[in-house]
Parts: sequence; C-alpha cells; structure tokens
Amino acid sequence: MKSLFVLLFLFTTAHAFSQTETSTQQETQLIVYGIDDCHYCHDSRALLDKNKVEYTFYDVDTNVAKRKEMIEGLKAASIDLKNLNMPVIKKSGEYLINDGDFDQFLEKLIPFTKDNVSKS
Repeated sequence: MKSLFVLLFLFTTAHAFSQTETSTQQETQLIVYGIDDCHYCHDSRALLDKNKVEYTFYDVDTNVAKRKEMIEGLKAASIDLKNLNMPVIKKSGEYLINDGDFDQFLEKLIPFTKDNVSKS
C-alpha cells in the first residue's frame, strides 16, 4: 500500500511538472500569424530567420482554428481589428501588430523577440 502511494505521488508530481513546463513554453513561444503569400509576412519571417529567432508560423488564410485564435486574442487584448494588417506577432500574451508603418513594425520586431533567439 505504501508503495502505491509513492508511485501515485511520483506520477502526480511528474505530471504536474510536465504541464508547468509545457505551459511556460507556450507562454514564451513566439507565434507569427500571417498569410503565405503576404510580402510583409515574408519580410518579417526573413528578418526573424536572419536574427536566429525561434518562432512558429501559422497561415491564418488556410488554418481556420489559428485565425479564430488570433482574432479572439486580439479582441481580448482590446486591439482594433478594423484595419488589421499581417503579420501579427504574439509572445507571452502580448501582440505586436503591423499598424501600417511596416518599417516601424520591423524596427520593433527584434527587440520584441529578444527572448526567442536561438542559442546555437
């Protein structure tokens, strides 16, 4: 009986640790919402790649679930969707959006992603 409790405790602790680690990774993960044939998205991704920034790209033109996720997140962050331009960058619940001045957006992009630079 005692060994059953020890096994149960170890399993519960390992499971809780695993969930915490996954949750932390998701919070700090950099997500780029964009469209495959969007030149702003290509330029943004090229800049991220050049600076060895780790990110996940979702094509919101074809991935309806990620489009919905992006829209709900922007609404929750009280970001106006009327004149939304691609790409939309998300990290730790914060958003960086292309508000029309793309050069200014690119200037903000790398500082916004500083914790996601690859160690290699």
